[in-house]
Formats: sequence, structure tokens, C-alpha cells
Amino acid sequence: MPEGPQGDAIVEAVNAMVERLILAPWNSTPEPYAGPLISVKAAEAALKALQDRIDMGAKVIRASGPVGNLPGAFVRPAIIDVTGVDVPDEEMFAPFLSVTRVASFDAAIAEANATRYGLSAGLVSDDPAHWDRFIRRIRAGVVNFNRPTTGAAGDMPFGGLGASGNHRPSAYYAADYCAYPVASFEAGAVKNIESEIKGSEPLLVRMRFALLMTVSSVVVATLLIAFYRLVGSGRANISIWCGMFGFGMVLGALECLRRGRRTEAAVLVAIAVVVIGSTLGAYQLIPSSQPIWITPN
Repeated sequence: MPEGPQGDAIVEAVNAMVERLILAPWNSTPEPYAGPLISVKAAEAALKALQDRIDMGAKVIRASGPVGNLPGAFVRPAIIDVTGVDVPDEEMFAPFLSVTRVASFDAAIAEANATRYGLSAGLVSDDPAHWDRFIRRIRAGVVNFNRPTTGAAGDMPFGGLGASGNHRPSAYYAADYCAYPVASFEAGAVKNIESEIKGSEPLLVRMRFALLMTVSSVVVATLLIAFYRLVGSGRANISIWCGMFGFGMVLGALECLRRGRRTEAAVLVAIAVVVIGSTLGAYQLIPSSQPIWITPN
């Protein structure tokens, strides 16, 4: 509350309004503004907390006490001025209002934030610039402008900071803390990256299928040469051998590519080029009529 005449007028207006409030059972006529506290024990504890603050130096603007001849759980509203008094930072669940007078708007925000609680805060002002500063600097979960600090809506967050909550507002925002974020990296198909892993297997082990295909092709070529050696020429036998060897190498290279092993495929192609090239060199030195093997008489 501001210091000076303006603040005095606000305090007097609030005090006059409290005088008109009706406290009675819920089914009374006229309709009451408020009913009792939860129990007589709760009312006694609240009155003691109020008296403790008065004993510390708080100024009484409106005193509390019993409400007529109603049960002890009913207590009258109270207003106290705690400016400059080091009162406990504890909530009083009762119709008690503590007023703190300040010299500036910045001091008002600092005083409002000087608490371990932070459920709601409100600003009553005709200056929009004050509201822009207030909404950015106040530490509370519900912040209202020229409206009461009470109330909640199902489609808006409701929660506090500090001892007033865990900063996890409800309403639609409850889905954010009832779930948890998940990171996901996806690919459309399985990719074999075994060849990209250094030191996973020795080169010869990784090329075992390709080498097996090549050896098998060479064996088949040798058998064909043995079958045709009586009628075939040396050049014909070399052609058969080169063809089968190249066939085995091609199959092995294709299998390596299918498995994503580009290095092994390149090695097989290089071997095939060297071997077939060397063999074709010998091909030019052998007469077309000379058999590759000499058959005994």
C-alpha cells in the first residue's frame, strides 16, 4: 500500500467495506459473505497468530474476535498494519489482512516478493505501465490486474512458486508434467554399417564369403578344363578359367556391396583385374592349337 493520503484513503475504504460483511452459517438469510473456519481449534490458532503479530508491534486497524453468539469457529475479520515489523513469514488461514506501506512502486514489488510463498498476486492501478512492470517482476503463479487475487479457471494454469506449490500448474498444462519428453532418431530402412566399424573383424574374415565364391569358381573352372583338355586348346582353357574366376569375383563383389562392405568389394575387383590381366597376358603367348596340358600317349 502506498504511503501518504492516497494509501490512507484506501485503508479507510477497505475498513469500511469489512464493516458491511456478513459472517453467518451458510443457510442464513440474508446470504452471508463467509462462514466459519474449519474448526474451533483452527480459529484459536489463527487468533493466537494474530495476537503474536500485534505483540511484535503490528498496529491494529480492525480487531478480530468472536462473531456474536455464533460457535467459536466464527471469527471477525481483522486488519493490521505491519509496516516495519519483522513478522513471521507464515500463512494465517483466517480473514486477516496485513498491510505494509511503501514509498515507491519498486519497493512495493520488492516487499511482495519478500516471502517464501508465491501462489497469487494482484495489482490495483490505473497505470498500464505499472502493470507491464508488475507482471514481469512479481514472483507468483497467479497474477491479476484490477481483479481479486482469488479464483481459478479450468482452462488456465493454477499453481504457485516456493512454498505455495511446485511450479507445475494444472489445467491443460498438467499434460506437460504427467508425461516426459522423448528424443527419437529414425531411418526408413536397416543399414549395415559393419564395414564402417574399425576393428570389428579382420579383413580376411569379413571377405570369407567372397573368397569362398572365388575359390568355388576356380575349382569349377579347373574341372571344366580337365574335361575339355583333350579337345580344347590352351587358349580355350585359359578363357574358361578366366571366365569362371571373373564370375566368382563378380559374385563376391556384389555380395560385399549388398552387405555395405565397399572396401572388400574394391579389393575383390582389384584382385580380379590383376589376376585376369596377368592370365590374359599369357593367353597371347600360347598357340591356339597347343593344349594347356600334355596328355600322355
